[in-house]
Amino acid sequence: MEAEIKLQLAEEEDSAIEGSVAAGQTITVSALLIELLELEEQQSAAHPDPQAPERQQLFLPHQLSVEDLNMCAPGLIDIEDRLREGQMYDSLDKLRCQLHVRTRMMTFKARHVCHQGPNTKIRRRLDVNDTKIIQLAEKYQAAEPIIFGIFGILCALPCI
Repeated sequence: MEAEIKLQLAEEEDSAIEGSVAAGQTITVSALLIELLELEEQQSAAHPDPQAPERQQLFLPHQLSVEDLNMCAPGLIDIEDRLREGQMYDSLDKLRCQLHVRTRMMTFKARHVCHQGPNTKIRRRLDVNDTKIIQLAEKYQAAEPIIFGIFGILCALPCI
């Protein structure tokens, strides 16, 4: 879903740029926002020193006030809303798959694994799977309140 939304945004911007003067620009609003969301995901995945330059606040559109958003490119908050929704759907889908894998691994372990060596191997694989499950759940939980916050911002923005 996230990839489909990125493709839709790229197609929309291509059609908008065809007749405009801004055709010489190398980066578009949605491309910039996609990069910012990827940087945010990298920041949340690695928990480095909080004083490191990599941990600086990114100022995504949902963090801006309504007055600041009025000075930004039109549709910026809509683009973030669509991208966040895609993030949520993708993380839920991947989470469902990982939970299914975990269930199958636990069933396999209960039926076929005995003795210390094989038990250790399957336990290690289960731990890796559990880590993926936790990361996907955190990604969903991080995107969900932002979606509801964006809805509030959209209600506060004047219609153009």
